[in-house]
Amino acid sequence: MIVWLASYPRSGNTMVRIICNKVYGLQSYSLYEERPWENGQENLASVMGSAGQVTEAGLDELRGRPEHCLVKTHGLPLDDSPALCLVRDGRDALVSYVHFIRTYEPEMAQRFTFEQMLRLLITSRDHFGGWSDNIKAWRTRIGTVIWLRYEDLIRAPQAELERALRQLGVDPWPTGEPVDFAELNRRWPEFFRKGEIGSWHEEMSEELHELFWQHHYEPMCWFGYRRIPDQVA
Repeated sequence: MIVWLASYPRSGNTMVRIICNKVYGLQSYSLYEERPWENGQENLASVMGSAGQVTEAGLDELRGRPEHCLVKTHGLPLDDSPALCLVRDGRDALVSYVHFIRTYEPEMAQRFTFEQMLRLLITSRDHFGGWSDNIKAWRTRIGTVIWLRYEDLIRAPQAELERALRQLGVDPWPTGEPVDFAELNRRWPEFFRKGEIGSWHEEMSEELHELFWQHHYEPMCWFGYRRIPDQVA
């Protein structure tokens, strides 16, 4: 059985996979290319407990298994398999995503300024459906969906993840030490940049903030996110 680990980029998906592996000994697959232990060295994919990229044929095989198989996706729903959906304040997620793109896709950094890229992500549906439509697609799909807010995950990672997994029928048993975000930041500072709540207001202009609310008002309200900086319901 597949259990999707679904999210718009930069919303905690990798963090969840690391906790699943390091604390509970649970491996996970991905729809995207991953190479754990590349060149014989421990890398981020190995710390996540990555079982590697899964193809369309591989998904059919995982659906037929009796055990729960965790599969990462940033895309729109492909079926009605149970899903753990991660959501983060869209302002923080988009600002973080701009930094990610500028770090890992340098050709984009040469074509667009930070503000231009942020404006594009706010208004575009080309990146995994756009922040709002990605969330709407998972919220309205047929099938079990358990939501986990990034802000709650950061505050109480093990407790919140255990709650969500148990609601999906996964029975996690701690076998390792808690995950320390500071340590992840030390080892992979480009990927785990800040992890802070509300840091968007340092990098999003008032004009772009207004534009963001014009495009993403409804999903923000669904999950208790407010216009006032750092205020989360």
